This record gives sequence, C-alpha cells and structure tokens, in this order.
Amino acid sequence: MISRERLVLNAFSMPHACGLLPTLSGDFASAPLGLDALAGIAKEAGLSGIDAPLPMGVEHGRPVAWRASAPCKFVVEGPDLHALSEDSAIEWIRGAARSGSSIVRFIASPLLCGERLECSVGWESRLRRIEGKLARLLPIAQGEGVAICLENHQDLDSEDLLRLADAVHGHPNFGVVFDTGNPLAVAEHPLVFLERIAPLVHHVHLKDYQVHWWEHGFRLVRCHAGRGVVPFVGIARTLSARCPHDWTAGIEVAAQATRSIRASDPRWHAGFPGRSLESFSSVLGLLAVRAIPAGEPFGSVWENGGDSKQVLADEWQVLQESIAYFHGQPGLDPEDLA
Repeated sequence: MISRERLVLNAFSMPHACGLLPTLSGDFASAPLGLDALAGIAKEAGLSGIDAPLPMGVEHGRPVAWRASAPCKFVVEGPDLHALSEDSAIEWIRGAARSGSSIVRFIASPLLCGERLECSVGWESRLRRIEGKLARLLPIAQGEGVAICLENHQDLDSEDLLRLADAVHGHPNFGVVFDTGNPLAVAEHPLVFLERIAPLVHHVHLKDYQVHWWEHGFRLVRCHAGRGVVPFVGIARTLSARCPHDWTAGIEVAAQATRSIRASDPRWHAGFPGRSLESFSSVLGLLAVRAIPAGEPFGSVWENGGDSKQVLADEWQVLQESIAYFHGQPGLDPEDLA
C-alpha cells in the first residue's frame, strides 16, 4: 500500500504516553516520551521517522531545534496559524529548518467536528486573515527550504484548501497535510476530498475511524487502521497517481475523545454555505454501508475512565495494530505495497 520509507510515527497516536493528555482523573504519565524516545520506537517498528511538535524553549515559548542521534525523517507539527503572531510563525518555520524538516504543519483553527459557526471571528474572516499571513510568510519559508502545510483539522474542507492555494497563486512552498479521517468531520468522503487536493499534499496523517450513527448525525470513534471506514488502498493509489511531491505519511491513531458530527442539523450545515448537496451525499453512501447502528457501545479506555497504566497499554496496543496493518498484515492486497 505505502512503502515503509514513507511511513513515520505520529506523536499524537499516544497523547497520554507523550505527556499531552491526562487521564479523566487528572493523572499524567509518570515518564512521558520525548522526541528521542519516539524516534527509537519508530526505528524499532520499522518506520523511517516521526512527526511531532518541536520542544518549546523556556524563554518566550519558542520552538527548539531537534536532531535525532541517528538518521530520522522529521515532520514538524505546529499550532494554530491564525492565533500565532507572525514573529512566532517565523520561529516555527526556522525551528523546522534547523531540525532538518522540510515541512511545518499548521492548523487553521482549534475547531473540531465541523463546528464552523462556533468561530468567534467568523469563518470567512479567519480564512482571509490566514491568506494574508501566508502571503507574508511563504517567501520566508521558501528561503528556509520549508513548506508551510495546513492540515484539514476537522474544520477546513477541500474547497477551503483549494481557495487558499489559489489565494497564494500556487506558491511552491504552500501545501497540505492530508488527514485521512478528518474529511468525515466535515461530511466529505475521504477519497473525494483527496482527489480534489492531491497535488497539494506534502504529508499524510494515516488515521481511521469507526462511525456510529447518532440521532443528530454520526460519531467518529478511534480505532486501529483497517478497522474503520477510511479507504486506505484507494488513498494510496490516488497519492501515487496524482501527488507530485515526495510525500511522507504519519501513522496516527485518532484522538481519545469521540467526535460527534451534527450532520443532520441544518444549523451545522449553515457553516458550509457554499457546499453542494452532492458533496454531502458522497459520504452518506460510504456510511450507509460501513456505519455501526446507533446504540452500539463505543468509547476508548481513556474515555471510559481508565487509569494511567490502562490508558498507556491501550494506546500502545492500538498503535501496534495500526503499524502492523500498514506493514502489510492480512487484509491488505500485496499488489498495493509499493
């Protein structure tokens, strides 16, 4: 499906183990993993690197450059571009360059579940401000040899990403981090989404979701890759055929918290005023076949109140199962491994 040379480990697959998420009772992992430990895990798992946030400096919260002791691909996961000052965004770009990364990934907002009407400044205003920032930052990124890549982080739809690419006139240092599961959060079919934006993709988050019907729409529940609804073989083929960049792919297990998408609520749809009914109907065809009936139990060990030891064990198990899936375990067509 995807060659091992492209595969890296995404730190957000193990948010509790990495010290990013406490248990529901408020306990953090006693010995959180750092970047060197993650790189070691990636190497042992047969992966070529990691994608993770840079460590933050003590002074001014500046990202600190990081280099692995052994050869290791590194993709930098940055914060909300809209909320960053331009000086801070430049620090992230330069931090990525000093760390040997050719990519710095930003998000466009902290919004989740496609809840764009919750944007305090208005979604259109947010996009316009991001367009202005990109215009000023991209020449700096080009000078540093770094691509600024926005992730479809359960807020941006494919039309937004095409709009931003057009606003920066197809700048070669603008790109996309394509999260394979997140199109579902804005009610787009992952393959339809990718087919539209494939030429912009520099990096991929390989994330799957089980989908449970819900009275207000549907829920996205974390699972290991291959157990959910995301069509990874089709995604790999589309990237091979249509992506011109030397893309990498981070194996990412979805967030511990279930995401609830209010796709049957007209107020939710009002956050996507330019979308056609056809774009929404494509994902319904996928879910009609693969979604789990309402009322079936769902929720992670973390979500069900597990202690630190239980959450750590669960994170590691689900990650190992995802890595095994992408290494070509039963269920994959060997002819797609290339």
